[in-house]
Amino acid sequence: MSSSENIDDAIKNSNPFSIKFVDQHHIWGASFPDVPEINAHISDAVFNAIDQVSKNEIPSIGIIISGEKGLGKTQIISRIRHRLQTEEKAFFVYMGNYGDLDCIKSEFLQTLTSSLKRIGVEGVMQWQELAANMFFTAKGDRPCTPKELASGRFASIVNHNPKTPENWANGICARKTELNNPYLVKAILWTLSENHAPYAISWLAGQA
Repeated sequence: MSSSENIDDAIKNSNPFSIKFVDQHHIWGASFPDVPEINAHISDAVFNAIDQVSKNEIPSIGIIISGEKGLGKTQIISRIRHRLQTEEKAFFVYMGNYGDLDCIKSEFLQTLTSSLKRIGVEGVMQWQELAANMFFTAKGDRPCTPKELASGRFASIVNHNPKTPENWANGICARKTELNNPYLVKAILWTLSENHAPYAISWLAGQA
């Protein structure tokens, strides 16, 4: 065999991605096996794009990562998620394969809500981080952490004044004009309540 054929044969027989070193559960796990030098140019391109968006240098960007099975796509996605978790720059939503394209809207909502139910950088669900950040932005300050808000402070406020979620939702929509659905905002805020979060998330997922 020629030297190139030897190399191709070695890659096929020793490809680290041919075995499921990294699976979907690694994307959300606390740690995962990673060699940063592998496919670094791809993950670096994604991180640079995120940095540009966060600095308002560009409004948005789409990046497609494609390749045959076993080339390390899931590894790259895992690396991106863990880096975002460390740097606290963004929420992370993992969209897997769709089963039925005729139900793409409902499947999208299910996947979105499932991802945002995962624990984020603040030690609470990403839904709760989103709800807290919406409230902090509208309020103009940050009197507590999202974890404190979700660990009883929100429930205590609501017990004192049941109209609080509705008032907050209206206030947020008034200050953030791009948010024009107070019902959606109120449902997100209800994720801060331990007792109400499962019902709010079910509604956000499109269930009755």
